[in-house]
Amino acid sequence: MSDVPFGLLLSGGLDSAVVAVILKPILEEMGKEFITFNVGQEGSPDQTAARMMSKHLGTTHHEYPFTADEAFQHVEKVI
Repeated sequence: MSDVPFGLLLSGGLDSAVVAVILKPILEEMGKEFITFNVGQEGSPDQTAARMMSKHLGTTHHEYPFTADEAFQHVEKVI
């Protein structure tokens, strides 16, 4: 276990939601804060689902919304 906080990326999909549900009681037992993150386009279904899952689990949630223009600026770096 780390001495520094760690978090879970909630993508809005089923896989990350299942991991979050499994992780919650483990972190609670350890007395650790449950931190979640989401990166996505504002208003997207994935961002909405991640936000809902965070609320359901009571996590400290952080979001980084980006625009399509911002995504296209980084395509060459990613590829």
